[in-house]
Amino acid sequence: LHCIEPGTAIPFNPRRRGLKADVLLGVRQRQFCPERNWLHWQSLADAITAAGYSFAVIGNPDTATSLDGQVCRSGDYDTDTAIELLRGCKLYIGQDSGNSHLAATAGAPMLLFREEACMSRDLTGRMERVNPGRVEVMRGVWNDPPAIIARAIERIKNESFNGQ
Repeated sequence: LHCIEPGTAIPFNPRRRGLKADVLLGVRQRQFCPERNWLHWQSLADAITAAGYSFAVIGNPDTATSLDGQVCRSGDYDTDTAIELLRGCKLYIGQDSGNSHLAATAGAPMLLFREEACMSRDLTGRMERVNPGRVEVMRGVWNDPPAIIARAIERIKNESFNGQ
């Protein structure tokens, strides 16, 4: 992402499947650096659903767990599906991961949170440069799921669809 002109969107033309979700969750469940796997995705998904919004999971089956109530998981289709969902969502929620870099490049409004275990490897600044004014990074809340959930619901209510 560092080679992309800040604030200039890449003209994606994904194949359209007609899939939509209000919120996209960048679930990360990998064997590599398991301390970076947040364990509260289902609680967040349940809060999103309880607030009246739909959600989908961004990621492939090997690294993104399915969640109860999801519209879809982009990895069950292809990268075009992820881009289509990201271009039409109210909010993307995730960590500093490949999915989040794709969300920034697609121009999605974003809420990111960081794990304390790997604070030296913080690439969120790249996402902020590529997607200026649309990236909020929460730090120091990794072990405070209620704070993340509350901020997520607040952001969802205040975001409008990209309309792209």
